[in-house]
Amino acid sequence: MRKHEVQGSLLPAFLVRVGYKAGMKLATRAEVWGVDALRPYEANAKSHPVAQVELLVRSIREYGFNAPILVSEEHGIVAGHGRLLAARELDMTEVPVVVLDHLTEEQVQEYRLADNKLTEVGGWDAELLRQELEEIIARGVDMEALGFVPEDLHDQWKSDIEKINREKENLDGIPGRIIITCDSFLRDEIVECLDAFKRDRGYEFTVV
Repeated sequence: MRKHEVQGSLLPAFLVRVGYKAGMKLATRAEVWGVDALRPYEANAKSHPVAQVELLVRSIREYGFNAPILVSEEHGIVAGHGRLLAARELDMTEVPVVVLDHLTEEQVQEYRLADNKLTEVGGWDAELLRQELEEIIARGVDMEALGFVPEDLHDQWKSDIEKINREKENLDGIPGRIIITCDSFLRDEIVECLDAFKRDRGYEFTVV
């Protein structure tokens, strides 16, 4: 097995001291390990379908391997099973890791679940997300390298229309009319989504 520290990657000693003074535990070992040295956790409850691994591959190709795999001292993966699968698809022989040698065996088991679950708690600010997507789409970026597949964009429009319906409920029986502008490549999906709302809610939509 080839294993070495990344030059300059270890946290400065003063950060360690600050962390412990504040009662926090810090991971201080950032290293590069051989892919074959990593041991996936057999009871990993988080699934990684082929479609997700393909998106990870595209992201790594475009932006690099920027999120180290979290491992225990015994070489078991704590977080990053999907990234390991993507690394193998890319025929990578080494990957960056962070060794969680400050955790007990019980804490490793607990954190393995926490790392996956806590990311699900957050949400999106729909308007800020729309602004970001518009800027990025305008540059001709491959959205799937960012993890956004067409279904995600479709769901975003559906969510926006549901919000419109709640905020502008037609109380007097007169159909409302809403004009929506969009990029041409999204038009067909948006029209399909809006047609359903037109039938159900009574609004008339014009997509331009």
